[in-house]
Amino acid sequence: MLQDEYQLDYFKQNGFVRKQCPKCGNNFWTRDPEAELCGDAPCVEYSFIGAPVFRKEYDISSMREAYLSFFERHGHTRVKRYPVIARWRDDIYLTIASIADFQPYVTSGIVPPPANPLTISQPCIRLDDLDAVGRSGRHLTTFEMMAHHCFNSRGNEIYWKDRTVELCDTLLSELGCDLNAITYKESPWAGGGNAGPSVEVLVGGLELATLVFMDLKQTKGGSINIKGETYEKMDNYIVDTGYGLERFVWASKGSPTIYDA
Repeated sequence: MLQDEYQLDYFKQNGFVRKQCPKCGNNFWTRDPEAELCGDAPCVEYSFIGAPVFRKEYDISSMREAYLSFFERHGHTRVKRYPVIARWRDDIYLTIASIADFQPYVTSGIVPPPANPLTISQPCIRLDDLDAVGRSGRHLTTFEMMAHHCFNSRGNEIYWKDRTVELCDTLLSELGCDLNAITYKESPWAGGGNAGPSVEVLVGGLELATLVFMDLKQTKGGSINIKGETYEKMDNYIVDTGYGLERFVWASKGSPTIYDA
């Protein structure tokens, strides 16, 4: 039911073509007319190991600053990190994503955001993949989610899908990434009682970021079904992005594992 949500003017005006991956069946957008696969593992193998995708190497501090400064230059207010213990929430213990800072009060429209639009690099803790940490070469329990968020309401839109993808594209270009190497894979997202269409940003088999367009709220008997739950449209709609700081550093170094980076 979300297929039409991905027909972005930005894609159409910048030489992208929409394709379907024969391995996973997901649709994706690419500038490369020869691309056949979505660019995500395991459909493709990592190609950035030993072949960094950015112009230069970054460490954690320099990549964080490069990201936050980029979004400040593009009209976003830098917001300080929130605690990793989500003490403003009664449904989760740990801050698992940057959007968790703003759920449920800001995302529901009860209180205004600290800035709009904003950018943040939020330390997070996730224990879902604990068994894979140290074995896979890419899983972490603690990480930083760099993000830019925009809180829109009907009649007061700051920016939405096209601008979100444009900002991501521009950031990667400024870092020196080959634009033909980037794929945007369609992947509906759901979490914390909200949902929406999203695109995963893939380079060299590595998911660097996810761009979520949160415009749905979980509703009993709702007309939109995502991952077994029903949803309806919200009056407000939110740009919810997540860029993996450690993954960006890894991609800049091309080291064998994210732990090496």
